[in-house]
Amino acid sequence: MPRIAVLPEQVANQIAAGEVIERPASVVKELVENAIDAGSTQIDVRAEEAGLTLIEVRDNGSGIEPDECLLAFERHATSKIRSSKDLFRIATLGFRGEALASIAAVSKLRMITATSTERPGVQVVLEGGEVREQQPVAAARGTTVQVRDLFYNTPARLKYLKSQQTELAHIHDVLARLALGHPDIAFRFHHQGRLVFSTDGDGRLLHVIHALYGLATSREMIGFREETPDFEVTGYISKPVISRSNRSHIYWIVNGRAIKSVPLTHALLEAYHTLLMQRRYPIAVIHLRMDPQLVDVNVHPAKLEVRFSKEAELVSCIKEAVRRALRQEPLIPQPMVKKTRPSPASVQMQLELMRPPASVPEANVRRAPSSHQRTSPAAQPADRSGVAWSKNQTAQSEHPPRESSQQPVEVVQESPVLHLPYHRSEATNLRLCAAEHAEAGSELDGEGGRGEHAAAPHSGQTGQLPELYPLGQFHGTYILAQNENGLYLIDQHAAQERIFYEQLAEQAHAVDVQRQPLLIPLTVHLHPKEASLLNELWTLRKEEILKLGLELEPFGQHTFLVRSYPSWIPASEEDTWLQQLFQLLLDAAADTEPGRLSIRDVWDELLKSVACKKAIKANRHLSVEEMTRLLDDLRRAQQPYTCPHGRPVLILFTPNQIKRMFKRLV
Repeated sequence: MPRIAVLPEQVANQIAAGEVIERPASVVKELVENAIDAGSTQIDVRAEEAGLTLIEVRDNGSGIEPDECLLAFERHATSKIRSSKDLFRIATLGFRGEALASIAAVSKLRMITATSTERPGVQVVLEGGEVREQQPVAAARGTTVQVRDLFYNTPARLKYLKSQQTELAHIHDVLARLALGHPDIAFRFHHQGRLVFSTDGDGRLLHVIHALYGLATSREMIGFREETPDFEVTGYISKPVISRSNRSHIYWIVNGRAIKSVPLTHALLEAYHTLLMQRRYPIAVIHLRMDPQLVDVNVHPAKLEVRFSKEAELVSCIKEAVRRALRQEPLIPQPMVKKTRPSPASVQMQLELMRPPASVPEANVRRAPSSHQRTSPAAQPADRSGVAWSKNQTAQSEHPPRESSQQPVEVVQESPVLHLPYHRSEATNLRLCAAEHAEAGSELDGEGGRGEHAAAPHSGQTGQLPELYPLGQFHGTYILAQNENGLYLIDQHAAQERIFYEQLAEQAHAVDVQRQPLLIPLTVHLHPKEASLLNELWTLRKEEILKLGLELEPFGQHTFLVRSYPSWIPASEEDTWLQQLFQLLLDAAADTEPGRLSIRDVWDELLKSVACKKAIKANRHLSVEEMTRLLDDLRRAQQPYTCPHGRPVLILFTPNQIKRMFKRLV
C-alpha cells in the first residue's frame, strides 16, 4: 500500500477548485464578490464564449497592496476575518480565502491592481497556479482580473459543461442576483463585445429591476417594507398578472448576500395563496437585514445556503408583509394596448427615472409588533399547498382555457428576462419607454405609493374593488360593468367561485367546525396500499383531522367507516366529495411523509373544488338584479381579483385604452 504523503500545493488547489469553481459563472461570482467587498462603486464584467476563453472583472475598489499580491493567491489567505469569532459576525460576501487560489489553479490568470493612482500598481501572471510574472505597472485605483482558458489543465471538467447558451444564462443569473443585491453599485456586463445589461448604481432597486426585466414588468411591481425588533424586510413583489413558470425569479438577499431558501420561498408562495395559477410563480426581490449573529453563512462553499437562528419569526414576518402588500394594491389586470407614438409626457418621465434616491417616508414604514403581540395563525388566511395535486377533475373541468381573457396576461408574462440595456445616454430608448410608462398612468418613482419600498397605510378594509354598475352580459359568461375608472369585464363563474370559496374557507377553518354526524356510517373500501397510507395518516394526525370535522374509524384490514364529516360539504353529495377528499389525502400522503403533510392544504383543495362546482356556469344568463347582487358580494371578498385557482376574475379597460383602440387617442 502506498505511503501517506501531503499533496503538493498545486494539486491541493486543483482539488479545492472542484468544490469552489464548478463553471464559468462560479468564477464571475467569486471575482465580483471580491470587488464588492473592496468597496467598488462600478464593476465591469466582460466574457468571451460564455467565459470559457475569457472572463474579465474590472472594479474601482480599494485594490491590493503590492507586497500582498502573491499572498492573495495562497489558500485560506484573506483580509476579511482574523479569528473564529469573526465567523459569527460576517459582514462581507467572501471570507474563506479560497477563491483566487482555486481560480488560478485551473486557468491562466492575470491580475492588475493598484491602491492609488499616485503609486504604481502591480501585475501578476499565473498559469495553473504557478507564478509566471510579477512586475510594477501604471494602473488606476482598483483591480482588474483576467481569467483565460478556464479548465485548460483539467479537460475532464470541460466535458461536463453545458452549451454556451446555458453557461451564459448561469452568468446572467449570478450577475442579476449581485446587481439586485447591490443597487448602489453600477454593473456593466459585455459578452462577445455586446452590452448585455447595465445598471446605474443610483441605489434604486426598482431601477435595477427595470434594467433586468424591462418597463412592462417593473411597473407591475409592488414595493413594501416591514420591520420587527430583529428583522428589516424590504423589496418588490410582482402583481399576479406577472408570473413565471419556475421559482428562479425569486431573489432573497440577506445582508447583501444572495441566497436560496426553501422555507422563505414557501412563505412567499403561501402569501400568494389563490392569486396565482398552479405551477406559476411570482417575481420577487426581497432584502433581509438582520444582525449577522442571527444568520450562519458558513454552511456550503458556494455560500448560497444559510441557516437562521429565528427562522420561524422571519417566515411569519415575510408572509404577513407580502399578504399586506397584496391586500393594499389593486390587482385588476388591464389589456396591453400599444401606442403609435410617444406622448409629450416622456420628458417628465425621463427626469423622474433619473431622480436621485429618496428616503422612504416614515409613514410608509410598517413596524410589526413583537412575536407575542402578533395575531394567532387561526386568524390568518389558509395556507397554500406545496403539493401538486394529481387528481382534481372537477376544478379543471370548470376552467377550460379562455383565450380571450388570458391573452392580455400572457403578453406580459412571457416578456424576456433580459431586455435592451438601460442607459442615461440612450435617450431615444428611454423616451419611448418613459412615454409608454407615463401613458399607462403610473411612474416608477411616482408619488402615489409606488416609490422605493413604498407601502400605503393599511385601511383595514377587505379588498379594494370599487363599486361596479352592471350593463349587461357577453356570451352569457361575462358581465359588463362600468364606473368612473372604465369598463370592466367580469367572469361570472370565477367571481362566484371566489365568493363561495371564501365563505366555505371561513366555515372549514373555524375554531369549532360544525360536523354532520351519520346514523348509518359510510363505508369506504380501499386498495391495501391506500388503506395502509390512510391508516398511518389517521394514527399520526387524528386530532388535527378531527378538528377539521372528519371522523374515521378503521373497520377491517382495508375498510374505513366515516362517522361524521364537515357540514360545509354539500348535502346529498357527500359520497362524491368524501371520495375526492380521500383521493386528495392519499395522493398527498404518497408524495409526502404523513407526519409532514399539511392537512389544511388538502382541505383547501377540496374547498376549491366544492366552490367551483357550486358556482354558476358559463352560458347562464343573469338578470340585472342577479348581476348587481353578484358584484356586491364580490366587493366584500378578501381577494376579489382572482378565483381560488389563480385565474383573473375581472379585467379593466380604461377610457384611454378604449380611445386608442378606436384611434381617438394616438
